[in-house]
Amino acid sequence: MVGVHAGLEYLMDEAGYSRAGYHRSPVAGRTTGRWVDAHDWVVSIWRHHTSRDGDPQLHVHAAVVNRVRCPDGVWRSLDSQAIASARPAAGAIAERTAEEDLSRRLGPEFRMQPDGIAREIVGIDEAVRDLFSSRRRAISAGTAELAASHGQRHGYAPSAYVLRLMAEHVTLKARARKPEQSPGRDELLDRWDQEVRTQLGGTLDSVIASVQLDPDRRRQAAVFSRSTSSSRRSPMWKRSRRCGTATTWS
Repeated sequence: MVGVHAGLEYLMDEAGYSRAGYHRSPVAGRTTGRWVDAHDWVVSIWRHHTSRDGDPQLHVHAAVVNRVRCPDGVWRSLDSQAIASARPAAGAIAERTAEEDLSRRLGPEFRMQPDGIAREIVGIDEAVRDLFSSRRRAISAGTAELAASHGQRHGYAPSAYVLRLMAEHVTLKARARKPEQSPGRDELLDRWDQEVRTQLGGTLDSVIASVQLDPDRRRQAAVFSRSTSSSRRSPMWKRSRRCGTATTWS
C-alpha cells in the first residue's frame, strides 16, 4: 500500500489536469482551450491477495473516477492522455517504493532478473515461482496453440503485435470466475503448503528460510526517493482524448 500511494501521488501530481474551453480545430494555430489543475482525484482502492486461480499474488486495483472538481468548482473529465503518458513512471515509483519499504521492514534483498524486465526477491527458487504461476502457464500454452494454428493457416509465424493480441484474448478467455466466498488465510496457507510438499518436496517455511531475512539489513536498506517539485508542470504540449469511463490503474 505504501508503493500504491506513492504511485498515485505521482499520477495526481504529474497527470492531474483537465481541459476547459474549445480544444478542437485551431484557428491560426491557436484554440481557446486551456488546461486546468485537477489533482484531487477520487480513487477506490481494492486490495487482493490471490490470483483468480488461487495462487499467491498480492496486488492492488486503484479505480480512478473520471470526474474531478477543479479549483473553479466545476467538475470535469481528466486528461486521459496525460495519465497514459505518466503511468509507466508511476508504476516504477510504486514498485521501487514498495521494495524499499519491504526491505526496511523485513530485510529481503532484491535484484534485477536476468532478462532485465523486472526485479525479484533473492532466494525464491524458480520452481516455486513456476508452481504458483498457473495463470502464466495457461496463457502461454493457449497463446502457443493459437500461434501454431496461425502458422499452419498463413504459412508464417505471427508478428509480435499479433502475439500480444493472442495473449490478451487467451487471458480473458481462460480467466476463471471469482469465487463467491474467498477462502480464509489459514485455508490458503495450508493449501499452498500442501502444493509445495506434493510438487516440490518442501514446505512454505523452507521458502521463507531461503529468502534469508536478516534483521540487520533493515537498517541498511537503500532508500528510494523520487525528486519532488512544488511546481506542477502544465501539459500544454499534450494532445488528449476524452476518456468516457473510469480509468483503472493497478
